[in-house]
Amino acid sequence: MQPIFIFPTTISQPDQLARSCALTAKTRQLCLSLESGAADILELVTPTTAELLAYARLRPLAQASLQQSLL
Repeated sequence: MQPIFIFPTTISQPDQLARSCALTAKTRQLCLSLESGAADILELVTPTTAELLAYARLRPLAQASLQQSLL
């Protein structure tokens, strides 16, 4: 697995903002369809991280289901 971005140790503030915006855009793109479990990011992370992302994705659904069953 190769890193997506490599940041130099010293960069100017405008460059930091531009890189931050680019990283955010790339991350959002990779996370598209994360809710359905078909996001591209799942192929780029370790199996453990992929499991954690799946758990984090399903946890709100499980909580909502539990709340509905308590009503």
